[in-house]
Amino acid sequence: MTHIQVMILLFCIHFQVLSDPRQGDTALRFILKTLLSDRELVGLGHQPVVTLYAALRDGITARVGADAARLFAEPIITWPTPESAGSISWYADAEDEARTLESVPTERRERVAADLRAALARLLPLRGDPELGGLLTGALTLADPESIRAVGERAVFVEWGLLPAGAAQDAAGLQKQFAATLLPYVSEPGRAGPSARPGPSSRPAVPAMAAAVAIGPARPDAAVAHRWLLPAAIATAAFFVALGGWISARAVPAVAPVVDQAAVRDAVARREAENTALEAQIETARRSLADNLCAAGPARLPAEVPAETPIPPAMRPPAPAGGTPFQGSLVQLLRQATVLILVPQAHGLALGSGFFIGPKLVATNRHVVEQAGPDGILVVNQLLGRPMHANVQAITPSSEIYQPDIAVLQVPDAPAVQPLSFTRTVEQLDAVVAAGFPGAVLHGDDGFARLLHGDLAAMPSVILSRAVVAA
Repeated sequence: MTHIQVMILLFCIHFQVLSDPRQGDTALRFILKTLLSDRELVGLGHQPVVTLYAALRDGITARVGADAARLFAEPIITWPTPESAGSISWYADAEDEARTLESVPTERRERVAADLRAALARLLPLRGDPELGGLLTGALTLADPESIRAVGERAVFVEWGLLPAGAAQDAAGLQKQFAATLLPYVSEPGRAGPSARPGPSSRPAVPAMAAAVAIGPARPDAAVAHRWLLPAAIATAAFFVALGGWISARAVPAVAPVVDQAAVRDAVARREAENTALEAQIETARRSLADNLCAAGPARLPAEVPAETPIPPAMRPPAPAGGTPFQGSLVQLLRQATVLILVPQAHGLALGSGFFIGPKLVATNRHVVEQAGPDGILVVNQLLGRPMHANVQAITPSSEIYQPDIAVLQVPDAPAVQPLSFTRTVEQLDAVVAAGFPGAVLHGDDGFARLLHGDLAAMPSVILSRAVVAA
């Protein structure tokens, strides 16, 4: 190995789901992307129903089984910004492509419709559930009939918890939307299926709907039986207000679970496929050289990076002003120079990675910090020992794709940190080390979980991985 170039790849993941990820899932397949400018979000109280996917999935699974919960595609939400209208990407566990019902053969369409009728027969009675009813009511509001997709022999909902732009969210509006999308699949005696369109005399009554209450006809006896719900709800709300104040006092904001990890898993899978193809090309080149099939110089193969080996003196970054040259290993250098960035925002917590480039100066991406709220920006790693406030010192004009997307932060209280240096000589197949805090890994980090719950001494572990420069 003639030299080592250390590069920090910024893993900047917005709005990560902070609940436990599902275990044992099959591969998630992208189905549809919905622009929020074209839809209205159905609300449950003051929270969009679509942000409560985990509670919806777990509630249905606990009551009628996981098969019924699979009816709802998983939403990945990108909230609106001044530069973007925001969107929702929909994913489902699927081996085959998801298609609209109109685009599949008649026999398959009938089998999918039968699956949908069976699922609704189990789900609709849950609208009276005191815990799940209101959420299920909103989730069974579909944007249009094409929100029902065929995946293999079963049905999947996309654009659930949404209405067409400008649609009313009162009981009449939700009732109309239910009738236009799901009513043809509600089983009833003597009904043949979705192809038999009900006439005025045969149409079953559509249960009354409201955005913040469960679907179901009014029942005076139920109202009397559930009078205890109001004081219980008030007590629960008071508890969570107190909990939020306790967390805020420790400089770690409460986190709203809004997005899952499907996009991250897809990106990782693509990178793994690219790496596999690159390794095959390298092996072909190595065999060609061994057989003297070409007269080219030696191939630049990815070198192993012995992480615990001391950095050669010629490769050490310059010492901080007034300090001594860094004497530790590559792992120690990256652990003390790489930071996790926490940015409280209106809809949750933005996460990103950064690294020290000078005394008290950290480089990161603009899109990580550009929507920082009144609580400001926090940086943390094992060397800092606790979350420290940071201020934006310099920032690029925008964070649009294909444009420079950089921000430089100042951390006034940071101790002496050995900053990383830059290289201008990077070649394809050079060995590099990626360092950062990818959101998909943070979900399982015990230190990160304890940090979010107010333990300021708990620190997440920096993630290090070897790679080569592909392009």
